[in-house]
Amino acid sequence: MTFAQDFNEMLEDDEGGIGQWIVVRHFTEVHSRFWNEQTKEAVGGPPFEYVDTVVLAAKQTAFSPARPDSRTGLTHLENAQTILTDFRYFLRADVTIKEDDEIFDLEYLGREKPTVDYEGTGTGAKIIAKFKVKFLHGFIQGNRGEVGYKLVITDRSNIG
Repeated sequence: MTFAQDFNEMLEDDEGGIGQWIVVRHFTEVHSRFWNEQTKEAVGGPPFEYVDTVVLAAKQTAFSPARPDSRTGLTHLENAQTILTDFRYFLRADVTIKEDDEIFDLEYLGREKPTVDYEGTGTGAKIIAKFKVKFLHGFIQGNRGEVGYKLVITDRSNIG
């Protein structure tokens, strides 16, 4: 069994798998209806068209005990405090995503794939946080050079 197969099983395990449902918002290269060609800016919406996909992911919160000193540039510890550095999502290799796309965390604990409540109507999974993708890396597994899964690192700031 390959790591990619093991990873998929860990996400989907019916008895408490590590997977959680998220939305991946993938922006295309096609300008949206909000794009103004004359001013080169979007008004009232995103500049590019997008596709939302609900996928299973494993999420990790990354902390660092180090704080850089702005005067010296040196890093030191302060009373064992930690700072939130980013959120890391592990996705299946077939998920379409790139840097500057977005990830939405959902308030949903079910095992079945949810519908998303974009309008706040109370039907479907509620979006509780939105993050911008700042780094993406495909991990190669096996001897054929295939990407087994993707590590996605988001900005720590909620953009929504």
